[in-house]
Amino acid sequence: MKRWILFFVFLLALQPCFALKHPLLSMYRDSYITFGMPLDRALTKDNADIKFQLSVKLHPIDINPKWQFYVAYTQLTVWNAFGKSSPFKDNMYMPGFYFEGDLGKGNRLITGYEHRSNGRPYFGNPRSTPEKDDYSRGMNYLKLVWDKNWGNSDLVVSARAGFSAGVGDHARRQKMFTQDLFLYYLGYVTVGYCYDNGKLGADVFVTPIGNKSIANVTAEGSWQFHPKLPRLFLQFHYGFDEALCDCVAGGVPPVSLRIGFLFNAPAHYKSYY
Repeated sequence: MKRWILFFVFLLALQPCFALKHPLLSMYRDSYITFGMPLDRALTKDNADIKFQLSVKLHPIDINPKWQFYVAYTQLTVWNAFGKSSPFKDNMYMPGFYFEGDLGKGNRLITGYEHRSNGRPYFGNPRSTPEKDDYSRGMNYLKLVWDKNWGNSDLVVSARAGFSAGVGDHARRQKMFTQDLFLYYLGYVTVGYCYDNGKLGADVFVTPIGNKSIANVTAEGSWQFHPKLPRLFLQFHYGFDEALCDCVAGGVPPVSLRIGFLFNAPAHYKSYY
């Protein structure tokens, strides 16, 4: 993680070298804070939580009028704020770099490299992390996103490929790299639909996965009730891709409903996917 922070600092130092058409920093994925409750079990102070996400991108250079290159960083946290000692359930760190192009006629293409991990020490690396954590998860992948916009609507198709490490199963922990997080928990392809008219927004994203023929599903709605205030935000989630520590071999996907505030107008192509 320290290497990524140093990389971002280096890019910031290079900013005066480029004439930019974009602000130095801008929102990338949605930034929000929500209160969440489970739908698959009784609500208690130990399973109610607060979930928040902060996401920014830095524009170091414009390639040409239609293509740009940028780096971005997203942090997603699920916090058991009401339980004893208020522990963080999990954090997800997502730095990456991307190329984004306008193909014309409402078509947009985003491609790049992304790292995603929960920052916990990986089992079996005595040189750097002698301690072990059975919930350590990490992955590196290339992504390709196609977005078709017409009016207030977007159709999104996203594909990713790479490798991952750590799946919370004793037999598999002995292997340095595995595809299980992709095949069973993260998925290779996501299809989504987004709508936003500036006041009301809605989207749904579905990712088929190989675990018992289920899918990760996220559905969201937002309402701009006052132009100077954050949007009211509602989120339904089913699946393994919200907190990486939920990715346990043979586990049952959690189901949650969350309500809170969205601090930026939602990105049409939902870069999370």
